[in-house]
Amino acid sequence: MAEKILIVDDERMVQELLVDSLESEGYETVCASDGFEAMRLLNEASPDLVITDVQMPEMDGYKFTQYVRRVSDTPVMIMTGVPQEAMNLREKDVGADSYLIKPISLDELLNRIAALLSRTAASPDTASATADAGVAGFANGPDSVPPAQVALGRAEFDKALQGGIPPASVTLMEGPEESGKSVLCQHIASAALTQGLNVAYYTSLASSEDLTRQMTDLGLNTGAADAADQFNVISLAQLYRRKIEPVKMFTVLSEHMARLFQEGTNFVIFDDLTPAIPDNHIPLMKFFDRSSQLAKLGLTIMASFRSSLSQRRLVGHLRATADAHLSMSVEVQPKGRRMEVFNQLEVKKINNTMPTSNNKVMFRVSRLLMRFENRSLEIVPASEMFP
Repeated sequence: MAEKILIVDDERMVQELLVDSLESEGYETVCASDGFEAMRLLNEASPDLVITDVQMPEMDGYKFTQYVRRVSDTPVMIMTGVPQEAMNLREKDVGADSYLIKPISLDELLNRIAALLSRTAASPDTASATADAGVAGFANGPDSVPPAQVALGRAEFDKALQGGIPPASVTLMEGPEESGKSVLCQHIASAALTQGLNVAYYTSLASSEDLTRQMTDLGLNTGAADAADQFNVISLAQLYRRKIEPVKMFTVLSEHMARLFQEGTNFVIFDDLTPAIPDNHIPLMKFFDRSSQLAKLGLTIMASFRSSLSQRRLVGHLRATADAHLSMSVEVQPKGRRMEVFNQLEVKKINNTMPTSNNKVMFRVSRLLMRFENRSLEIVPASEMFP
């Protein structure tokens, strides 16, 4: 079987030159234009060798090489057009096995490849074990926690979610105003922190203090997480006020989320993307596509927005992309001379399947529970809703 080489370079001409040269020598090739695409191919294609450029968009070759070293023993050759850059990378010990200065000599390239592949073949047991480990799991930082379901710790919610928010996934949460989306996002964030995950929480509130205050009011203590840098709160208020073009807005959010992922974040929550959604829904749909790419690499993402009946087509598109779809609603029930207001969570899709039963939870925020039990979500039995 031909040995497979992953080529990572954002210049199409360089890719084509290397592909033609290597395939003429009997090698199989796969190509990526940036580090994130290369991360996916490293897991999916299981190459025998990686050749990467340094200067690339999204994630550069320096950080991609560091990722390879965390999950695999696959040999890495770094290419650069700046000799000083190669020296700096050697001194930093980024984990590369070989360096080539552009313009590349084809003979030297082939000799280096043959030497690296023969060295790997000399210890097949070790190489096989590390390759299996790289495919089986993803480590996005030296102190990262393996992906796991995020369970809320309330039987009714976890039963509807079939155990919790699925790991390494994209969850869509949508519903009208006052349907409890933020309350549930905050509870899910607290549950993730309790499980030891590193959480990035994007909020439409003015500051991280405002979010901490709301969560404290709900009985959700984030103090210990703040001290350990486990909880990263990002306010989107100023970004929304600037009314940035939607394409640029979602590009900024995608790049920032990707950078946090590189730095060790496990779980990202976007609490209310509504102000960023334009009449043209394409930027939002592309944002979900980008989120799906990161989820395939191990990141767990939840995004919520205020939806209406006029947005059913958009919700349908996003639901097809997402791994889980949570629909929130407001329910009103007469009780004597007054009206009782409840929130309802309906799990319409979880782990890419449609639940057939036990997929709805009726609840309300109870100040009485907060006072006596230090918890805020009160489950409303169906018998109380429909006497």
